[in-house]
Amino acid sequence: MAVKPTIVIQKWVLVRLKSATASGFSNSTICGRRATQMTPVKATRNNVVFFDHLFLGVGDMETAHTFYEQGLGLLYDPSVKSGQKKGVGVSWLSVGHQQVHIDQEEEVSRTPGAVKLLLPKLADIEEQLHKLQPRFVNTCFAFDFPPSPQAATVVDPWGQQFSVTDSSGGNPNSSSVEGLVLPCHPGTADAIAEFYRRIVGAEAREHTDDDGVYCKVDLGYGTSFMFREDPQLGSLETQKAVQAYEGWHCALYVLDFEETYSRVVQAGINQTDHPYKDKADTLEGAKQWNQFRFADIVAVEDSPPHADTTYHKGQLLYRFGHEIRSLDHRRCPKILHEVER
Repeated sequence: MAVKPTIVIQKWVLVRLKSATASGFSNSTICGRRATQMTPVKATRNNVVFFDHLFLGVGDMETAHTFYEQGLGLLYDPSVKSGQKKGVGVSWLSVGHQQVHIDQEEEVSRTPGAVKLLLPKLADIEEQLHKLQPRFVNTCFAFDFPPSPQAATVVDPWGQQFSVTDSSGGNPNSSSVEGLVLPCHPGTADAIAEFYRRIVGAEAREHTDDDGVYCKVDLGYGTSFMFREDPQLGSLETQKAVQAYEGWHCALYVLDFEETYSRVVQAGINQTDHPYKDKADTLEGAKQWNQFRFADIVAVEDSPPHADTTYHKGQLLYRFGHEIRSLDHRRCPKILHEVER
């Protein structure tokens, strides 16, 4: 399972454009997202350059819009209200340059851990959630706002948990999806990190802190997956982490699209049995859509000798939807247009 030499890309920082307006700044909006100028900062090594969106299934769209727009203050993107699923309307909600996509489904889909958001004016969000509380009776809705700078915990009406940190700013450009916290089986964090390094080409490392072992996968622009080993899941043989998957997915942009597709196919995890139109069973099909999908995270090597957790090459470690996009994708955010390939 050979991997091309690590690609060096140019990373960019967002800088707002100075203008002659009274406020001193101007912003344009493309696809519901704020467009800004970019200034090169430093080179970094990562095939994954941007986390585009998180898709969640909700029980009712009207209730969902009340929670996500009026409650959390996410911005509704009016440019699209239909997804690739046949006969289904999907709403896009912007979090700075990233998005949360929601769709009404018979069975909701939630991440097994918290989604970390960076949002401005947490005090205003807390006040708004108090006002909206009567509209969410008999649901899973809940919130807790400890003293700053601790993160607030907010739970949507169907049980999706968010960890929200105050960005200490008042404009939408200070909003972002910081990442996802994903509980995994003990002894699998390093193997998961190796999967993202070898198959996806992402920067990923195992770490240890006071709460235990985890691996962090860099997705660009400060966003990451954090797979934290959870003893409550038990041994890998139980496959509880896989069984917890409810159908949600994330969309990521990569630099080397064709090589990433090739590695996914070689690993035997290219996914074509999903409900979307972009079923890329060949490289030509993937290039036609400028995207492809996989869900299974597998071991790329056998476990080390005498390891407490044993697994074999190709064994399933985790599962959730990955929508992998090329920089040629028609929805590629403006902030990636200057990325050096």
